[in-house]
Amino acid sequence: LLLKNRFEQLTKGYDNLSIKAQLIKCNEDIATANEIFGDRIFSQQLLEKLGVNNHYQHFFIRRYFRIAWVYKYFLLDDNIKSFLYLGNTLPKSFQGDGFRKDILEEMFNFLVKKNRKKHLFDQEEKPFVVIDSDQFDEKKAGFITDLTKGKKRFIISTYQTLGAGQNLQYSAPINLK
Repeated sequence: LLLKNRFEQLTKGYDNLSIKAQLIKCNEDIATANEIFGDRIFSQQLLEKLGVNNHYQHFFIRRYFRIAWVYKYFLLDDNIKSFLYLGNTLPKSFQGDGFRKDILEEMFNFLVKKNRKKHLFDQEEKPFVVIDSDQFDEKKAGFITDLTKGKKRFIISTYQTLGAGQNLQYSAPINLK
């Protein structure tokens, strides 16, 4: 009986949640970039920066655009407080091809500014959190605390890091109880 009561207490309100799945298709062209960012100059500069300089670059650009679509959706919906993006690789801090953290930060910061959502983040905060195995417990505790306080968090990780056995539940923010 005690376990049942504790379970009901921890899952209170879950019946009011909804999960929406949507396939995101996009091209690696200026029209798609303009649709996401709503700014032709930024879109052109971003595409130039990403440059199609090898066969795989098309894949990378589509990945950036898909995650930017998702981030924009997350940013604009005030009912979404947290989003977990699971991919096959983490963004890295390097120049060149691949999944670059600086490109994500530039795109996300642009979307935050363009959509007047700076108030959602503290001045020094990045618009997303990358969870990897380095200091995993501290990072997890940090974003769970933020979410419990009602902060909006976009979390990027991999299936290998969070795919099995990790519990990312957090208490409902006080202002939502």
